[in-house]
Amino acid sequence: MVEIHDARVAGTFPVYPPKHRKAGKRRAWRAARALTRIDAFGIHHLGPTPLTFDPKPGQTVLERAVWRAKRLPYHVWVQPGLVVLAWPFEVNTWHGNTMNGRTVGIVVAGNFPSLESRRRPHHDDPADYAEAITATLQYLRGELPHVRLLLTHSQYANKPADPGEGVAKLITAAGRDMLPPLTPVPGLAVGTGAPWPHEWRMLGDT
Repeated sequence: MVEIHDARVAGTFPVYPPKHRKAGKRRAWRAARALTRIDAFGIHHLGPTPLTFDPKPGQTVLERAVWRAKRLPYHVWVQPGLVVLAWPFEVNTWHGNTMNGRTVGIVVAGNFPSLESRRRPHHDDPADYAEAITATLQYLRGELPHVRLLLTHSQYANKPADPGEGVAKLITAAGRDMLPPLTPVPGLAVGTGAPWPHEWRMLGDT
């Protein structure tokens, strides 16, 4: 069972957290975008920031997740059993480099054995996220049925470890029909990074 919690508030946008050198400054363009401009969902892996889904004293698990999600520029926060819709999709947040205007940013939060988190002693099991990732894509495709492309940070930036093979396996399995085409399509650009690795496509079959 996956709970999908809608924490979106019209007219709000992400800002840098208090301890950041740009604290309080916005992390999104001022102008809203038309939903018709969105043609892709962009997957990110949040790490190696220390993560705990355990609530602080006086918080529920949901309150903790919303608090974390609202400190970031991603539209959707994903953790085992819970999905938080953090920002209105009309808000053009700064999460995906040159693809910001085209994508809904989805962050899968956890410490996985990728290049970005191997130094952490604890690793989450990507398999625990499978149901939540599937539920996320199903929900988003229902609200934005015109979107048919699924990308990761590796495609629109030079970040080959994001989201890493463990998460990529689940994404490939859940959104196979949304993966970028293997051969170039005139007029379809998927960013300046690496193409969707063939190895990641194969992972979805196992």
